[in-house]
Amino acid sequence: MPIPIVMTTFVGEKNSEKRLKYFKASISSLERSNADLTNLYIFDDYSIYPNQLDFLITLKEKYKVYSRHHNYGTMLHTVSAITQAFKENPKEKYIAFLQDDILLNRNWLKDGIRILESVDSSKKIAYINLCDRQGKKNNSDKEYVIMEYKHAGGIAWIIKSSFWKEYINKWGVGNGEEILNNNQKNDKKACKHLFDWKVTRHANGMGYSIAVVKNRSLVQHIGDNSSLHFEPMERWRSENFIGE
Repeated sequence: MPIPIVMTTFVGEKNSEKRLKYFKASISSLERSNADLTNLYIFDDYSIYPNQLDFLITLKEKYKVYSRHHNYGTMLHTVSAITQAFKENPKEKYIAFLQDDILLNRNWLKDGIRILESVDSSKKIAYINLCDRQGKKNNSDKEYVIMEYKHAGGIAWIIKSSFWKEYINKWGVGNGEEILNNNQKNDKKACKHLFDWKVTRHANGMGYSIAVVKNRSLVQHIGDNSSLHFEPMERWRSENFIGE
């Protein structure tokens, strides 16, 4: 079986048409890539807009599509999605996780796994982040950097099954996430409630580091506003995205 790929999506109340546009662009970019999509999972977190629902129906004809019956929130939605994919593919070493507002290099999966497997074996790595969002050039010959205590962002990861099993055994699926109200969303520290921040911090606490691709981003974030603060996201664009 090909490596499982998990994409999570949610079209919220604000910017619903733009979010759907990004989701469609992400699917198109994924389908143009060289990744085998036989084992693609799409998890939708309770979208209610007709255009979104119609698009999900078309995707169900080709892929495994799961829709939540109420809003799970980013942590529970994403962690349970990844956990389900690992449970249904117990022999797989990796799962790829993707957000729904990205573009992908054609060889994103093949190159991402190759770089992950080139990481020094003495390093305890939870996942590799496929976006070099800082855009800083590094003169080292290595195609990655190691982040031990910092938040690497969460738009595209390849996750090791060995880490995920340990993570779920320790923290479980839900981990007590709050679904944020509007006042909490305006809090600059609200990112601490999000999937990528929490999982990374827990991974650090478990002795894991994070690998991040370097000098050649394999994905690009195309969303124009944060789904949390609704602030402009231009600063998260990678200057090193090679394109399709």
